[in-house]
Amino acid sequence: SSLIAANARAGDPTLFLCLQGVLESLDALFERYRYRFRTDELFSEIKYSLEIIQEPLTLAFKVLCEIVFTSNFDFKMGDIIFGDISNVLNVFYSLNWQDLPEFFEDHMAEWMKLFLQFLSYECAAIEGSAEDTDPSCVDKVQAVILDICDLYERKYEEEFRPFLPGLISATWMLLVKRGNAVKYDSVATRGIAFMTTVSKSADYQLFGDPATLQQICEKIVIPNVELRDEDEEQFEDNPMEYVRRDMEGSDAESRRRSAVELVKGLTVHFEGPVTETFSSYVNSLLSQYASNPSSNWKLKDAAIYIVTALGWKYGSQSSGATHTNQLVDIVDFFKSQVAPELSSAAMRPNNLVTPILTADAIKFATMFRNQIPKALYADLLHLCIKLLSSQSIVVHTYAAICIERLLSVKDTVEAGAPSASVKMQRFTKGDLKPMIPALLSSSFALMGPGKPENEYVMKAVLRAIVVAQDAMGPHLSLILQVLRVSLEEACKNPANPRYNHYLFDSLASLVRHLAPINQEYLRVFEDCMFPTFQNILSSDIVEFGPYVLQILSQLIKSRTGDSTTLPAAYSILLAPLLMPTLWERTGYIPGMVQYIQAYVEKKPDAVLANNQLVAILGIFQKLIASKMNDQYGISLLGTCIEVYPLEKIKMYLPDIVKVLILRLQQAKTAKYSQKFMYIMSLMILRYGVDVIIAALDSLQAKLLYTLIEQVWLKDAAAITFPVDRKICAMGSSAIVTSNAFLSEPYSRQVAPLLNVTIALLEGIQVNPTESEHPDDQEDDALNEVGTDSADNAITFSQLAHASKGRFHDPFAKVNAKKFLTDSLTEMN
Repeated sequence: SSLIAANARAGDPTLFLCLQGVLESLDALFERYRYRFRTDELFSEIKYSLEIIQEPLTLAFKVLCEIVFTSNFDFKMGDIIFGDISNVLNVFYSLNWQDLPEFFEDHMAEWMKLFLQFLSYECAAIEGSAEDTDPSCVDKVQAVILDICDLYERKYEEEFRPFLPGLISATWMLLVKRGNAVKYDSVATRGIAFMTTVSKSADYQLFGDPATLQQICEKIVIPNVELRDEDEEQFEDNPMEYVRRDMEGSDAESRRRSAVELVKGLTVHFEGPVTETFSSYVNSLLSQYASNPSSNWKLKDAAIYIVTALGWKYGSQSSGATHTNQLVDIVDFFKSQVAPELSSAAMRPNNLVTPILTADAIKFATMFRNQIPKALYADLLHLCIKLLSSQSIVVHTYAAICIERLLSVKDTVEAGAPSASVKMQRFTKGDLKPMIPALLSSSFALMGPGKPENEYVMKAVLRAIVVAQDAMGPHLSLILQVLRVSLEEACKNPANPRYNHYLFDSLASLVRHLAPINQEYLRVFEDCMFPTFQNILSSDIVEFGPYVLQILSQLIKSRTGDSTTLPAAYSILLAPLLMPTLWERTGYIPGMVQYIQAYVEKKPDAVLANNQLVAILGIFQKLIASKMNDQYGISLLGTCIEVYPLEKIKMYLPDIVKVLILRLQQAKTAKYSQKFMYIMSLMILRYGVDVIIAALDSLQAKLLYTLIEQVWLKDAAAITFPVDRKICAMGSSAIVTSNAFLSEPYSRQVAPLLNVTIALLEGIQVNPTESEHPDDQEDDALNEVGTDSADNAITFSQLAHASKGRFHDPFAKVNAKKFLTDSLTEMN
């Protein structure tokens, strides 16, 4: 800083380049302070850093500002000097993220005064032309300053309050002055974000004057919500990116999204005045549109965006609007403005006059699907099905999204008992059945060779199968033919993980809903899909192998009758799965475990006859040694215990118990401890307490006493999954009421173990944050599939409709509380 003060006016560019390197290093070093959890260690490091850097940083900022604001500033040095200022501000932002440093609080006035100067700074020589697409060095500095102001208003509003009016005024003037050129996007979005934060804060009265609200609407919201030429170009040239930005909310830093969030922020404290003010503008925009629709269609686009912002209070992309502004009649707007737009477009889907406006209408219906009454659903779905045939990628993609979201809506209805309720499908199987042929025909026209892999269309097909269930039976051959061809195309280049996931889940859903009601459907499925599945496994298409194993497991489980009805192809596949080399592929492990479990359940005698049980237990031993895969080992062992009686498993029992105990001793984790109690309880319930005590005593005398003392009494209450809690409660009930616990030393544990058992029984209900119904769990799984979770080349991705799930209960017909009372009665 002293070097800058001494030599800056000499115009030595080397000095500023050197400073740039130092500041960039500091920026990279301190950036990690943002978003970190607050810990003593972190704050000690920040304190140490501040002691070294806070004073020089402040001096450097003041000296650099003095250079910029002097009349003899060398504009040729603009990019370098403003780059240094940006780095100073980024360092300042990082150091202030966790808490307000005392030094910066004491010198806040100095920083804020210079912030004000920068927000009103203009210099044509270094700002460039408004036609440029990249922000200038001045724009970058102003954007960081607005980020800092937003941070201070969110976290340090009391200390920041004296400077807020001036900075808000400067921000306002800057936004009006900058206009809607692309190069100013970063300044506009950050400035609007700052105003949005203020609108929700204790300082909201800064916007309380009606004239101020009107100016915000006219000068800030309307200009930034208007469609720009760049948006139209993206709609045509990069439609899938447009969809992701507009429909999925990845445009968090776009002008339109920022303006919408500002409107939402203003309605927090000024719902009535804001609604009245903006509604008058909406009416004006719609009136102008009506006078000349072909020329003024962008005004209706803006009107729909504003109504969306006014009407939406709470909700999410996956669930839609859950709470709305009661002053905005969403249904009336849908009937008067949105539905006519969709009806007109559906009459000529391949010749849309204003496709963006059609997309806006579909999006509005999608976002407010919960508010639209069921009476309008059938017509709305018919319109969306027709719009699937549109040549516009955005329009038919939006139509697919709308169909999928409409079919996912569930209503909460009373269940009969006081305060009891259940979720019921709004648009039912019976409602959907007449539409199935048209829906499949329009959807399948967008799939197949030469067609882009549209994940949203595939998800709509999946949702239709889930809702229609057995009503899809008459269409099974057609569906399988299209999905098989789509899968074979995807095998050539598995580039879209979401699309692939929904494709396989569609197949899984068909098996789930059709196979149990008619085994002929199962034969049709196997005849159509088996060759493709075999090709995937033999060609080692690693992205699809885990999916195929899940569906094959599901096919085995879906077969009724004795084991002789199982085709030989399933038995042939088992042998290679038992080879140790395959188990090095982490992504394959869950699918292979599911396949082995299904086969053991269906053909347990064949496994014994072919001496394959030893190999399966060897796989259990391998999996149990891994902290990543131990739950799969426990699950595999659990299936063997459920299936095989004591006489078949007794010779292996001491070794099984030894493997479980060794892992507990050598690498105990919270997850393994819970799974250990589950599997031990399952063995106790299947084979009896005395048998398990004998197996444990073969390793160490009174080992069960130690396990109860060190594991059960300490960790049982932490078990979270309902079925695990139930099985452990039943296992504890069996232990505490066994003959062994009538004598020393076990009798000393009766009271504490009984307390743990009761605690487990009282906690059997599902955690309130979890879904209690399997269908809801599947809906969550569908909505949460993302690029990372569905990329099974890296990690395994469970198919929602092929999952046995955490709801599998080996003792589903047993009431755990009654089991305890009956055991106590029998003991007495």
